[in-house]
Amino acid sequence: MSDGATDRPALSVLIGTRQPLSALRGVFDATIPQVRAVGGEIVVVSSAGDDGSDAPPEVRFLSMDGDHDMMRLRACGLVAVRGQVIAIGEDHAYPSPGWAEAVLRAHAEHPTKAVIVGCLINRTTRTTAARANFLAYAAPFSPPMPEAPPRPPPASAVTIKREALDGADLAPGCFETELLPQLFEEGRMASDDAIRVDHYQDFNTFRAIRSAFAVARASYGYARARWDRRQQWATARWAFVHVAPLSIREARAERARAESPRRDLIVVGLIAVALGIGAVVGTFWGPGGAAFRTP
Repeated sequence: MSDGATDRPALSVLIGTRQPLSALRGVFDATIPQVRAVGGEIVVVSSAGDDGSDAPPEVRFLSMDGDHDMMRLRACGLVAVRGQVIAIGEDHAYPSPGWAEAVLRAHAEHPTKAVIVGCLINRTTRTTAARANFLAYAAPFSPPMPEAPPRPPPASAVTIKREALDGADLAPGCFETELLPQLFEEGRMASDDAIRVDHYQDFNTFRAIRSAFAVARASYGYARARWDRRQQWATARWAFVHVAPLSIREARAERARAESPRRDLIVVGLIAVALGIGAVVGTFWGPGGAAFRTP
């Protein structure tokens, strides 16, 4: 098949995973019929050791030998996908009905925007820890959403035009810590809350706090490679002062709107502190082993 733009699938869904393929059955059930209907593709990049023989025929399976963190898996997939629009999936994020059509419709309606940000729906609301975990990360990306996202979005809310990747550095971590923040700062993102993804992450309190530290350390740790010592100190000071309060402020606003119990904010506070500490540690000492503990 030619690499020409006219030969590209309309939509690529990229899923990086460290889980066995059997753990993705629910994601496949929600995604495959929609992607098939719009002439798209699904690419799974895995470090779980599967050989791909159990992958559905609609799934292009790429296995990476050895243990790799999520940013490395995603970087490999970004090079491999062929679609005109690329959606970043996760093994715990399930597209809602009508999602694929909404993605393509939104990109057609916003031809000058590189990224269309969808919204996330928390489907693990049974426990305080699970609600707080979602509030700490994704509160501004719950519906209804403003026309423009308030900050760079979590990866599972991102759909991006192919041309935005052309010429971009796609080394591990650069998509999340360089390209997305740059596109946000340039005003090249729009929101569309008809694009809905159901998010399942039923963490207990300890795991939520540990995951928050790992995600922040990995993200800031990958970005650290581009900073000199002065920039590291400036970033660390900013993270120490702003990361936790920003997370708490966002969570408080969404908790009030959703009328969830006030006790959720106590766990949000613990998660937010872990985010701030992880950001500072990553800024000075890099991602370390934390990158392998990100969900």
